[in-house]
Amino acid sequence: MVSPRTAIQLGTPVTNEAARAAQGFAPGVDYQRKESALVVDGTPLTIDTSDREAVRLFYNRIHREPTPPIGWTGNHAAGAPGTTTPAFRAAVIQRVNWYRAMAGLPAAVRLSEQNSAKAQHAALIMSAAGQLSHTPPPTWKFYTQEGADAAIASNLALGTMGPAAIDGYIQDPGTDNGPVGHRRWIFHPNTRTMGTGDVPAGAIDGKTVWGANALWVTDTDYFGARSAVRDDFVAWPAKGYVPYATVYERWSLSYPDADFTQAMVNVTRDGAPVRVTLEPVKNGYGENTLVWKMADIDPAGHHAQPATDVRYRVSITNVMTAKGVRSFDYDVTVIDPAVASINRLQPVLTAPADTRPDTPYQVRIGALPGATGYSVTAMLRAATGTTRAPLDTANWMSANAGHHDIIAAGALRFHVGENDWGLQSATLGKPLFVASDSARVLVSRTMQLASSGQRFRVQVSGDDGASWKDAYSEAGTGSMAPLTGTLPVALSAYRGQIIRLRLVMDATGPAYLGPDTGWRVSAVTVEGLDALTPSDAGNYRSADGAFTLSHARPGAYLLIPRVELAHLYDSDPGAPAFVTVRGAVLNGPRSAYTLTRSDNVLTIVDNTGRDGTQTVRDSYRLEFADVTLAFDIEGSAGKTYRLYRAAFNRQPDDRGLGFWIRAMDGGSSLDDMGREFARSGEFAALYGAAPTPTQLITAMYRNVLHRAPDEVGAAYWLQQLNNGLPIERLLIEFSESPENKAQVAGETAQGMQFTRP
Repeated sequence: MVSPRTAIQLGTPVTNEAARAAQGFAPGVDYQRKESALVVDGTPLTIDTSDREAVRLFYNRIHREPTPPIGWTGNHAAGAPGTTTPAFRAAVIQRVNWYRAMAGLPAAVRLSEQNSAKAQHAALIMSAAGQLSHTPPPTWKFYTQEGADAAIASNLALGTMGPAAIDGYIQDPGTDNGPVGHRRWIFHPNTRTMGTGDVPAGAIDGKTVWGANALWVTDTDYFGARSAVRDDFVAWPAKGYVPYATVYERWSLSYPDADFTQAMVNVTRDGAPVRVTLEPVKNGYGENTLVWKMADIDPAGHHAQPATDVRYRVSITNVMTAKGVRSFDYDVTVIDPAVASINRLQPVLTAPADTRPDTPYQVRIGALPGATGYSVTAMLRAATGTTRAPLDTANWMSANAGHHDIIAAGALRFHVGENDWGLQSATLGKPLFVASDSARVLVSRTMQLASSGQRFRVQVSGDDGASWKDAYSEAGTGSMAPLTGTLPVALSAYRGQIIRLRLVMDATGPAYLGPDTGWRVSAVTVEGLDALTPSDAGNYRSADGAFTLSHARPGAYLLIPRVELAHLYDSDPGAPAFVTVRGAVLNGPRSAYTLTRSDNVLTIVDNTGRDGTQTVRDSYRLEFADVTLAFDIEGSAGKTYRLYRAAFNRQPDDRGLGFWIRAMDGGSSLDDMGREFARSGEFAALYGAAPTPTQLITAMYRNVLHRAPDEVGAAYWLQQLNNGLPIERLLIEFSESPENKAQVAGETAQGMQFTRP
């Protein structure tokens, strides 16, 4: 078992003198911009840090946006610096602008392609050397003048790259980074352009080398008049609400030309004093800055995930400025961005309950303050029953900080390797709708040799992957003996919501290495969930919240509303609206037609000759003049039909079936229906007004499966009832059992007849 390699190494930051030299600045000489014309414009970011929900969404939608593929075209062995994809470089600058916006700085830093090209050379030099220097000697492997030019003008990091390197510069860990110089350069108010060079980990002469980043931070605008900032000062963490994962041990406050040598800092946490340690004041890195360490934050990580918002009060006194002695007082509230804000405004969508194919219909999202646009995503909903999700790249998306393939040979494999210390995940490709109180996911896994510092998690996202919560987690035991079993993970807390599902392993401490360690997942099965697939145009956008939609295919649809904010990102989804596209419409009564079904093709013959002969593939609902026929056997109609059969031991009446199908189409669950059926007089007459558990089980076997209970089955259900299983859940288990489905298959195959309410 070994400990993680250092996640990040930062050299000493660039000094103001080095910045001046890099820009060719001389006192008394007018400077001209030396920036390349090849500058990539980005979208300026703004955020009101006094608005908790705005900060939460700003983090989830911008900071946590997945990093695009690096697409590095270079080669370690050949010493080729190469380049990275435009999307990757843009993501680095966007991370810079995210932090600047939060800190109240102008957040419109642009990407210099010229400086980025030089920074690629610098990153390769540092990666090959395995160490950092702003003045690398010509003897270093792959030394170039371009790389040397970039090194003296850049923040440098080893062991990290891309947007993650920006997080590292803001954290500024290590004994040599007490002045947080890397942070100060990112937070310089005047900066308008930066460049980024990034190379991944690789090998040279058979030896592994780390990835590296060079962030060109010096800019000729540095020498101009100070740009306006939101709070007069620049602090990190910023005044207002701040996500916990971006709050580090070292806190700082910058103010131009301030003398902090006699300053004092007092901090309280929810009213209680916090012990702070002042770092030695060191000027010469961007603006003058005071830095202190917080005793309640892990030096190697970030603020602990708070159960509730944590409010810090910062008071800094005895600061000498050009206008005399002054103080700084402000609040920092640390939040968990996975927790939605109380009383937040959510988009509400109004839509019709049903429509017909290729028929336009109108929906509307109510106006919300601050919205810059609105969107609706239309998803076709298909009941999965009990479905195993194939473990392949067509159904799962993997993300791996190391190099091994997570998805391989029909399994998901999570283990730590020499370069695999980061988060490893496999995400199910399709979103799911939690349609039942009993919805769950079954994960068949084998825990191999794993330490207590390694953890396997089943995670759920209710905001389309912006944030994730553990639905189940387990740590390694250190045992050599494999532990194999199926983990039943309940999803009842997400009833009525659209979710994403992923499996994760991470290592936060010493871990065992190698492909025979960690966790192996052999099967993932979902129950009580509906699969969602994009429909037709899929995503609709509107400036005022009004939409006109239509769908070519009959079926059950979910319409998911969102609000656009700052012309840049969307809110969390609001409650979905349910719309049923009914299917073919026939002019005569059911008795006037002959139906023949072969596989998924239905032939409809009008015996009167009026509608002729029609062929329908993948039929959903057929609407006659008097009744409707439903063919969604695993959907709302099939589940309703089977529950009628199980509860009352009879075919459902047309009106009752129509009522409950409409309820199910509109979002009611099988559990809701089961509770109502179990309370009915007809159910009591058939099963008894107050049956004992044994009597209930015997009657369930007799009325649903039409046989006597087997000994093993009866014992199992008796134990379940004694453990608190509700009667309606027992009824549903029998109703949706393969044995009952087989019994009623002949009745449902030719369509289930009902009358629409």
